[in-house]
Amino acid sequence: WLTPGERESTVAEHSKEHIGNDLTTIRAGLVIPAVWRLGVIFLLVAVGFYGYSFWSPLVIKSLTGVSDLGVGLITAVIGAVTIFFMLWNSAHSDRTGERPLHVAAALFLMVIGFVGCALIRMPLVAIMFLALVPIGHCSAYGPFWSLPSRFLTGDAAAAGDPPGAAQIIDFPASFHGGACGFSFADGHAEIHRWRGAKIQPKAT
Repeated sequence: WLTPGERESTVAEHSKEHIGNDLTTIRAGLVIPAVWRLGVIFLLVAVGFYGYSFWSPLVIKSLTGVSDLGVGLITAVIGAVTIFFMLWNSAHSDRTGERPLHVAAALFLMVIGFVGCALIRMPLVAIMFLALVPIGHCSAYGPFWSLPSRFLTGDAAAAGDPPGAAQIIDFPASFHGGACGFSFADGHAEIHRWRGAKIQPKAT
């Protein structure tokens, strides 16, 4: 959608920004302050989300008094809503080309969820605040992992995991006797075998 002149100007400006900056090696990438800032953000957010993952069933049960099955259903509904907002935020970020604000807004939503759930005593409202934690956390994923490729190239960009850099090394179907365990909300578990040669390559 750019005219030839606009394209040339954009490419020239982009090249000018990278002159003198060797951002193609992993070592060079590790000395960039922005990489460390992103790493710290990811670490703190991960710690918060692990807290939600470990304790949310107990929090839901204490707030509502429902059975274990009820806790599972509430968690499933929260997960379904999370998927919607995760896709919406990522798509909106792609359409606008804006990344940092989409990350910051989502993570701020996560903070509001933690604070609101801790302070609100009305069960339904507290559950709604609790739901903001995974919604905010997961909604930040897409835009967040698009940030490193904005200023890293080559091996450094691969270490930053830009789109297309990740790949499956060891397929789950190639291990554990070619089977997988499934746990269900009613408390029972089943073992099923993987099927299809394409998902069962030789283990490396």
